[in-house]
Amino acid sequence: MRMLESRECPTRNFHPIATVHDTAMIRPRQTVVAFVVICACAISVAVFAFIWLTVPVLYHGEDTWKTYTAGALFASRAPAVASDEASVIYATTSQGHGDILWKSLNGKLLAQVSSPECDRSPVFISKSDILFEREHSGLRHVFQANLANGHEIQLTGGNVIDRIIDVNSTGDEVLLYRTKPSIGQGNVPSVIRLSLSNSTEEHIADGAPAAFLGSDIVVTPSSHESEVWLWTKRSTPSFSKLVDGALGGSLSDRLLVVFDPSSYESGDYNALLVDIISREKVTLPRCHAARLVGDHRVMLLQSYRSDVLVCDLQGRGSKKIESPPGYREFANGGRQGEAYLYVRTDEGTNGQILRFDKEAFEFVKVADVE
Repeated sequence: MRMLESRECPTRNFHPIATVHDTAMIRPRQTVVAFVVICACAISVAVFAFIWLTVPVLYHGEDTWKTYTAGALFASRAPAVASDEASVIYATTSQGHGDILWKSLNGKLLAQVSSPECDRSPVFISKSDILFEREHSGLRHVFQANLANGHEIQLTGGNVIDRIIDVNSTGDEVLLYRTKPSIGQGNVPSVIRLSLSNSTEEHIADGAPAAFLGSDIVVTPSSHESEVWLWTKRSTPSFSKLVDGALGGSLSDRLLVVFDPSSYESGDYNALLVDIISREKVTLPRCHAARLVGDHRVMLLQSYRSDVLVCDLQGRGSKKIESPPGYREFANGGRQGEAYLYVRTDEGTNGQILRFDKEAFEFVKVADVE
């Protein structure tokens, strides 16, 4: 922006506009203006103090039970199921703080990750190793913890807010969204690929969403908000357009769900299932999330508090699956080819994890979450 040139006020031929009589008439107006300014300043201070005391940890890093009871929503990834389906892990505020609990399916506490900070969004990378986010003073970084011995390693740092978005199938790479701490619009996340084997980071693109597609990465870049691009790294990195639309999710090494961003209504989008090898496209019912079930079925979530559908990709139609009432989202992890649903019954973390039984075509409870 071009700065205006600074100039001194000319004094030559300057004459006061108000006489003594005029000035006396103006003084009451000045008093009123001063009163209004003082009131405005007082209101601004009061509003700032209210925001500072009640806005959640995203803005100023204070993690207390008072923060959540004041109306702030605790934001964390959905619970994760271990690959052997013997345990679950999730973040909770049930103990008055953002803590991570590792529990057996019968509810026995196996381990707890707790600190003076806000810990959340855990995900398994092995049966006893997890990644999670820790927030302090408005910043958020990624940590790795061994649940068996309690050993922790900080993986990221700096003046950033990092968010875990995906882990590859072998558990040795993670995708992050990275933003700068700020309040307001226009803070586009950077997609960062973090190698856990050698602790190296690589910037993939600016934009969202993003996900692993086998050893590759798919992302909707901010420069092409209605396209899905494929990032590959063979001998040299390659970044090219894959398909029109916005990324809805990666279901396997070759299957994507792509949304039409212009079709958004009541929480759902027009959706396509895209095979990036054969380039075949299958129209799906409107949805906002999808998960592969077995080899030829896709589970869809529609309208955040409404339906769960299972679509048969072999042309056998779709069927609504009954589930408990509440806010539904897919749980993370679990056995390969299985779909897990996390149904939250309130604005906290209370709820349950369900597994879809492909033979009985119904949900079976795996564990309770509190």
